[in-house]
Amino acid sequence: MNYGDRIPAHLPTLNALRCLKRRKKSESCIDDNPIMAIILLKSDEPFRTIIRAIGYDPFYVQYYTPSQLNLYRSYCKQYSNPRVSIDATGALVRPLGLLSERHTAPIFLYQIGVHDGHSQFAVANALGNS
Repeated sequence: MNYGDRIPAHLPTLNALRCLKRRKKSESCIDDNPIMAIILLKSDEPFRTIIRAIGYDPFYVQYYTPSQLNLYRSYCKQYSNPRVSIDATGALVRPLGLLSERHTAPIFLYQIGVHDGHSQFAVANALGNS
């Protein structure tokens, strides 16, 4: 094709490409329901040791890796007064539909971090309603 040529008929529309992309993504999903997918992931490796707690109403997921936990433990051994900060970011996760046809309140991504005087690092994460 040259610049300015009409798009050939064999190229799909943007909507068709969007639908194909969504279908391809849904093939790799464990379950259509995001809450059920998280519950199923909690029973599989490596998520068995990462996802720590799940709540339905109110919705929340607490997760951290074993290395994050070990890092926090070693940090607490080094410093007598740990400095912990929690940051919440909204609009990253859409509200989920519940069984009662309601939707959850806005879901926030919480990141729990510590500061050792030189750098800051995450030790745990959570998704949840305010």
